[in-house]
Amino acid sequence: MPIHALPSAAPTRSPAAIRVVIGDRHPLFRDAIARAVRADPTLELLTQSESPWTALRDVARLRPEVAVLDPSYPGRDDDELLDSLVSHGSTRIVLLTARVDGALAFHAVARGVAAVLSKSLDGAQVCRAITAVVRGETVLAREAQGDIAAELRARRVDGRARLTERERQVLAGVAAGRSAPDIAGDLHLGTATVKTHLLRLYEKLGVSERAAAVAQAMRDGLLE
Repeated sequence: MPIHALPSAAPTRSPAAIRVVIGDRHPLFRDAIARAVRADPTLELLTQSESPWTALRDVARLRPEVAVLDPSYPGRDDDELLDSLVSHGSTRIVLLTARVDGALAFHAVARGVAAVLSKSLDGAQVCRAITAVVRGETVLAREAQGDIAAELRARRVDGRARLTERERQVLAGVAAGRSAPDIAGDLHLGTATVKTHLLRLYEKLGVSERAAAVAQAMRDGLLE
């Protein structure tokens, strides 16, 4: 008589299971995290989508405890997404990114993001981070911890802005009259990335447009 394996039983959910929404444009990684969440009886997956923007609409509709988002999306910059997160204060935000950027991590935490994690983590580690942020903890990738410290050191000190090397390169392009697409081509970056660096330059210099940024940088001795 042939013996057939019985299907594995779905985990029994706790009545107080942590409800989770996922937004990630990479299907293999998104599905891996979704499987890990479904396998954890303390978590409940509500929705998963290929866009962090769609996920945020799900957050507004479903009010989950946690949203797991990849901030990168073609045609939209990181700051635009981070600004949108402010209106979702009741939901803890976990950012999962392929490349942990110091400036992104700094601005994310400053806006109340609960975790900035690297996609080098496995599903179980992400699930542990989800549980931790619900307890009120802030969880940072090791790369993010060092980068946030570096970004703090790069903030304005003694009245003068401290710029990263990339910000100096972008500033030099601005001073030379180059457009954001031109600077992007010169530095082999995306135009949206250059615009993000420009916004952070404005913030550090305390200005709101290009000409003022150049003038303030000259007064601070930041342009050679």
